[in-house]
Amino acid sequence: INLIKFLTGESINKAMSQEIVNLISESPTNLANAKEISTNFSQAQSKIQWEFWKAIENAFIRTGIILEENKNTVTYEKVLNYYRRKDRYFGLWSLIYQNNDITIHWGCEIDSNVYLGFTIENKGIGGISDLVENSKYREIIKECDSAYNPGKYWLGWQYTRPQLNFREFNLDAVFNLADKRELEKTVLQIATKAKKDIIHVQTALNKLVGSK
Repeated sequence: INLIKFLTGESINKAMSQEIVNLISESPTNLANAKEISTNFSQAQSKIQWEFWKAIENAFIRTGIILEENKNTVTYEKVLNYYRRKDRYFGLWSLIYQNNDITIHWGCEIDSNVYLGFTIENKGIGGISDLVENSKYREIIKECDSAYNPGKYWLGWQYTRPQLNFREFNLDAVFNLADKRELEKTVLQIATKAKKDIIHVQTALNKLVGSK
């Protein structure tokens, strides 16, 4: 892990950094191996991220979240393109509510960090979460968890806990995903909270409809 931190530019203490430099430069073999690791690191990043998406999809399914396929659903090709700076804003989605032309989705998506939350669409058109007429939906999300941040495209979004930055790839929480036990622990934690929030929001939405 310390070598990974060094190669990805994450700050480590000066003594540890010097120790790694000394180790790399003490022999032609070590130097060649370090160069090979550095050259292939983006492939390792893709593998770790793809394993994360497969694991969290399974965790979502196990907790009872019904996922749907759409143009933004994560694929291995999108993960590869992510590190080629070609793809982002992909992930996993679930339709949790529909009333006439209004649909509300829960989603888990990636930009630099992985984040999740709730979106609203009218006749399939999104980008309307900040409209005045949708304030009642935003309030439901905020009541569910005040950490949700509203915006144009999201009734509320928040980073996963722990926070996972696959762009910078410089947090222990990301490095720990290489450990299968830590990966399983992380995705289960995220999925459990997601399911809890979805149930809370669905219950509140049904009450909202029933009160009309």
